Amino acid sequence: DRSKTRIRYNHEWLSKLTFGDVVNLASNFTVQQFLARENFANRYARGDAIWLHEFFYALMQGYDAVALETDVQIGGTDQLFNLMAGRKLMEAFGMRPQVVLTFPILPGTDGVLRMSKSTGNYIGIDEPPGVIFTKVLNLPDPVIHTYAVL
Repeated sequence: DRSKTRIRYNHEWLSKLTFGDVVNLASNFTVQQFLARENFANRYARGDAIWLHEFFYALMQGYDAVALETDVQIGGTDQLFNLMAGRKLMEAFGMRPQVVLTFPILPGTDGVLRMSKSTGNYIGIDEPPGVIFTKVLNLPDPVIHTYAVL
């Protein structure tokens, strides 16, 4: 029911956080938890930079779940840590933690990189049906099964 749909922007609640609020959110996590993430673990092992602001992303996405009082949050498997951060913060705020559903990353129309508007290898849900049909028809054969499953 479209009449029940509301679009929200997280600046509504994130802009109200004080530095103390951010420190309190961060106190629910350890550096070890972040470094256990595959992406960070691999970069750490190679000696590649892991920037401090990258840790804040999970905190802010987790806080989105608190502010929105989400029941269910859906994301790609690459977002599992951030989604679970939402569960952890909800518990810290005395809330019932959200249910998390993850799905494999959808390859883009090039069949190589993950689907992304910024790389131009995406199928937009608001594109005309003919454009969507053409893009799906032109998908590389190796990704057809993945698209069918997802």
